[in-house]
Amino acid sequence: MGRMDELIGYGREHGCSDIHLTYGMEPVVRCNGRLVKISGYGNMDDVVLEEIVLEALQKENVKLSGDRKLTDIDVCYEAADGTRNRVHIYHQQRHTAIAIRLLHAQVPTLEELQLPPAVKALTELPQGLVVVTGASGSGRTTTLAACVEEINRREKLHIITVEEPVEYLYKNKNCIIEQREVGVDVTGFAEAVHSALREDAEVLLVGELRDQETVSAALHAVETGHLVFAGYHIPGAAEAMEALAEMFWPQRKQQVKAQLARHVKAVVSQKLVTAEDGSSRKAEAEVLLMDEAAAEKLRAGR
Repeated sequence: MGRMDELIGYGREHGCSDIHLTYGMEPVVRCNGRLVKISGYGNMDDVVLEEIVLEALQKENVKLSGDRKLTDIDVCYEAADGTRNRVHIYHQQRHTAIAIRLLHAQVPTLEELQLPPAVKALTELPQGLVVVTGASGSGRTTTLAACVEEINRREKLHIITVEEPVEYLYKNKNCIIEQREVGVDVTGFAEAVHSALREDAEVLLVGELRDQETVSAALHAVETGHLVFAGYHIPGAAEAMEALAEMFWPQRKQQVKAQLARHVKAVVSQKLVTAEDGSSRKAEAEVLLMDEAAAEKLRAGR
C-alpha cells in the first residue's frame, strides 16, 4: 500500500472529510470541521510530497509536461479500498502542497443528506435552472450529485454531467447518465453544455458556473427546454444571483438579470454545520424559490 492509500485509509477510519499535506508539517486531517495533526508520519518534505504526487498521477494516468508542472491540478484518485477521492495538487512558497477530499463511497440520497423537501421537489421540474451555491467545502457537489441520483431513481431521461474532475460515479438505473470531465473529455464547461444540446439530453449538471461563457451556455440550455443543475461558489442565494450578473459587461448586466429572473427556478445556498455533540456535520440549506416577487427584485437589482 502506497503512502497516499495509507493516509486515505487513516482519514476514512477516523471519519475525516479532508487531508492536507504541506511542506514542513505533519499531515493534517479535518474531522467534523476541525483540523487535527496526524502524529507518527513526520514532517512532509519535498521528496515525500513529490512521491505522493507521482503516486496519484501515475495511477490516474495523468502526465505532466512543460508549464503544466506549475499548474494547479485536480484528479479523482481511486484508493486501494475502491473509494474515490478528489486530489488537488498546487504549489506554495515553491513547494508542492496537496489537499485531498474524501468522497462518499456511494452517491447519497437527498434524505440521507437531510435536505428540506423543497430540494427534492426541484428534481421534478420539467425545465429551468437550479443553482446550488455555498463556500468551498460546503457540500454543494454532494447535493448536486444527490439531485441527479434522485432523477436517476425516478425518471427515464438522458442526463449529461460536466465536471472538473468527475467525483461521484453514477450507475445507470432508470436514466442514461454520461459524465464528461473538463480537461479529459472536453476542453471547457461552456463547450460541453453547447455540445449537450446536440446529444438528446433532457437534464444537465454543470459542476461550476465558472465564467460568463458557462453562464450564457446554461441559460441557453434552459431556453431550449432543458433542466439544468449548476454549482456556484458564492454563499447566499441573493448574493449568488447578483454575482452571476456581475460577471458580465455593464451593457449586458440588465439583460442577464432578466434572463436569470426568467429561467432560475431556485437557488439552494448551503453550509455544513457541526452537530451539538460534535460527532458529525450536516448540510444546512436555505432554498430561495424564484417567484414573481423575487424575480422582480432580481431584475431591479434589489
